[in-house]
Amino acid sequence: MKFLNNIAGNMIKTKILCNICTASILTLLSFSSLAINRMPDFQTTRLKSTGGAGVGSLLVDEATALNPAPLAFFGLGSFYLQKMFTKSTYSDSNTSPNGPGEKESDMTSIIATDTKGRVKGSLRYLDQDYLYNSRKQYALSMAHMAGKSSSFGITYKMTKDEISNDGINFQKEKYNQTTFGASHVLNNNFSFGIIFVDPFKVKAEQTRGIAGIQYVYQDFLSFMLDGGADYNKKLSETVLWKTAMQIKFYDDFYIRAGIYDDRGLMEKGSGAGIGWLQPKLNIELALVNRRLLQSEKLNQLSEDIKETSFSLGYRF
Repeated sequence: MKFLNNIAGNMIKTKILCNICTASILTLLSFSSLAINRMPDFQTTRLKSTGGAGVGSLLVDEATALNPAPLAFFGLGSFYLQKMFTKSTYSDSNTSPNGPGEKESDMTSIIATDTKGRVKGSLRYLDQDYLYNSRKQYALSMAHMAGKSSSFGITYKMTKDEISNDGINFQKEKYNQTTFGASHVLNNNFSFGIIFVDPFKVKAEQTRGIAGIQYVYQDFLSFMLDGGADYNKKLSETVLWKTAMQIKFYDDFYIRAGIYDDRGLMEKGSGAGIGWLQPKLNIELALVNRRLLQSEKLNQLSEDIKETSFSLGYRF
């Protein structure tokens, strides 16, 4: 009888131990499922100061980051260097895989552009660290005129990511994405653009179509408005808008500010900056506040992000 009691006692202890182990494993799995939030997409300093708005603007250095089509309207060479610093704070540090407090990250980008010949193109290299993640990216943009007032272009991005939740275990990922763009100039004051980002759905959450306009009033005040959504999903769930204003003063200084709201990525924010633009030399500074909203669908935690971006451009 005593022997049977011992067996029964051992079985109960074994069952309790198994339950504890199972609960521990499930707990670890639940925490491991909390992936670090995605790395932000590349934007130039100017785009950061306008909240990302500018699909309808005629921009050179921004071709590989936004709309490649405007390259066709220019006839110059450009070299661009950008440095960005980021501070991230999770709203609920108790559930964050990164722990409490602020996390600092940085990004360096180099862009070389040549639009003097028949082939208009731009090449970008990106080296980005974000929390435990890192990214290296090459992007090539090309554009061609389609009549006197219109153009079309394409950007091809090759990305290599290293993703980690703890800074110890890393997962490597390589993927290629494409962006198609078109621009049309109605007159000296009004331009229009449209882009299709990742139409082949390499990254399903990034596929979208965006249209934008820019209106210039008396050569010193510019208004920009972009709007779009993921055309493969419900409009109400993925709609985005961005709006910005630029003021020119003293002939070569520009003040910019913009706001945006992206339901598809559950993100909203604002940007502001100043630019000193000479015929050869361009210097830009931007400050950005971004807010990521918590989303189980995107496996995303609430996060407050502050960015400081500085760039230097030389045109020839």
